[in-house]
Amino acid sequence: MIVEVKIPLVSSVWEFDLNEEAMIYDIQNEIMETVCQKMHMEYDSSLKTLLLHMQSKSILNNYQTVVQAGVKKGDTLIIV
Repeated sequence: MIVEVKIPLVSSVWEFDLNEEAMIYDIQNEIMETVCQKMHMEYDSSLKTLLLHMQSKSILNNYQTVVQAGVKKGDTLIIV
């Protein structure tokens, strides 16, 4: 499912194709690794970040799948 991901820290917006059965924690790390790699930055996995869901105005639970968290095609997520 394609979603928009905003990352204010680096002033960027990306589109990602998410596996609906993947855990939010894994998706968040995958997004950060991909963005850092493409921007030639080093990713520190020990950094604590949150994944916000714009449509529900909530912080997504790291221990839910994308579907369980209520994320749908075309939604906007923000990593802070």
